[in-house]
Formats: sequence, structure tokens, C-alpha cells
Amino acid sequence: MKSVFLKKIIYKSQYLELEEEELRETLPPLRARFLQDLANYCASLNLPYETAEEPSQPLPKPPLSPESFNEPEVKTLFNKSALLTHPDKYPNDPEKALQFQDIAAAKECGDLIKLIALALELGLHKEVEGVAHLAEDHFEKKEKKIKNLKKDVAFIYSRLNKEEQEIFIKNLIK
Repeated sequence: MKSVFLKKIIYKSQYLELEEEELRETLPPLRARFLQDLANYCASLNLPYETAEEPSQPLPKPPLSPESFNEPEVKTLFNKSALLTHPDKYPNDPEKALQFQDIAAAKECGDLIKLIALALELGLHKEVEGVAHLAEDHFEKKEKKIKNLKKDVAFIYSRLNKEEQEIFIKNLIK
């Protein structure tokens, strides 16, 4: 159970992160082009249109939210993981000290997936089962966000002419 579950959440998390990152790099130039075309169209009709300068740089990645760390099951998982690796409890074990630092870093940045992986390494299977539903909720939210980003890209892509679409595809494949 441990290795299959761990592989599943780690691979799914990595896949979703990569897909979101790719969309965050793709969308801004398309959005900027779309807004410029809209401004040109309005100007051709003598309609007032103000465009806010839209950066053509990748969208910033939103900070991870540690909100799930307020759940009682996650607090229990964190506390038990921290107790099993705390430097005060194991002063002569540098490996435990590194594990403790990783656990603290996972909590600080709200990385539930990393905390689950570390807890499984420590043998906290029962506690991990209690937070598995939170990992699935996290994945569902990220999948919805990615779906919305894809809709934005598809909408703007559909407004490009054939030549621009080909250029876009070539740049995407690079």
C-alpha cells in the first residue's frame, strides 16, 4: 500500500505542477495578443477602449496555501512526524535532524504531498490514510484550475489566424 499510494500521489502532483507551469508560460503572450487585437478592433470602430498593460511574462505561480494544515488529521500527522524526528529527542542523529527540517519546511510552505511522503517514510501509515482525502481534494482543485487555464488558451487560440496558429504550435512544441 505504501509504495503504490506514495508513487500515485507524487506522480500525480508532479504531473499537475508541470501542466500548470506550462500553461502559465503559454497564456500571457496569447492574452496580450488578444487584448491588442481587441484594442485595434475598437480603434477601427472609433470606440473608446483602454487596455491595461498586460505582461507577456509567465503568470506567477500562486503561493501554496497551508490551509489544509489546519485540519486535525494533518496536525496529527505533522505532530507525530515531528516527534519521531525532533533534534531534541535524537541529538546525535543528523539524519533525523534533516528529516525534521524537511517536515518543518513542508508545513511552512503548505506542501501536504511532501508531508505525506515523509510520514510514509517514518511508517505513519494509519495517519496518512486519514489525510489521503485531503490530497485528493488538492488534486481536484488543481485540475479545475488547469482546466480553466486551458479554456483561456483555447479561446484565444481560436481567435488567431491560421499562420499565427501554426507559429503558436511550433513555439509550444519547442
